[in-house]
Amino acid sequence: MKAHATALVDPAATVASDVEIGPFCIIGAGVRIGPGCSLGPRVSVRGPAVLGRDNRLHANVSIESSVTIGDANVLRESAHVSAGATVGSRNRFGTWVDLGAGVVVGDDAVLGSFVVVADRCVVGSRAKLEGQTVLEPGMTVGAGARIRSQVPVAGDVPESALLDGNPAEIQAGGAA
Repeated sequence: MKAHATALVDPAATVASDVEIGPFCIIGAGVRIGPGCSLGPRVSVRGPAVLGRDNRLHANVSIESSVTIGDANVLRESAHVSAGATVGSRNRFGTWVDLGAGVVVGDDAVLGSFVVVADRCVVGSRAKLEGQTVLEPGMTVGAGARIRSQVPVAGDVPESALLDGNPAEIQAGGAA
């Protein structure tokens, strides 16, 4: 592990030997970070939590307890993942993305900047949520669906659907 001198890594954390931890990071007890990960400045990971391999967490990302994150994800500046969330692999989160408690995100999803996914939502694999999308608690976005930027989301979005317009309407052709 290559940790900056100002980083605080709890001795009860398990961090792979090649992980890079930036300045002022806080890694809590029970955190497991896999090989190839990179944590920018001021990243906070509360334990217990698991980060797979090759994840890149940019500045000010915060990960709460009981979170599981797969492999090769990119979380941009100030993204936040609340307690109990599960994130698959190869996802890209823009700046200021906020995942609520118990959220499940599949694989290969893209969440644009300022996306808010409230508690207990499910975002399917290959879904694309453009910037400033807001999901209310318990909503589901199906695999391969796409929600255009700033579109009001009033209910679940089916697989491979495109949600666009105001008022929002399901249109042909999602993210897949």
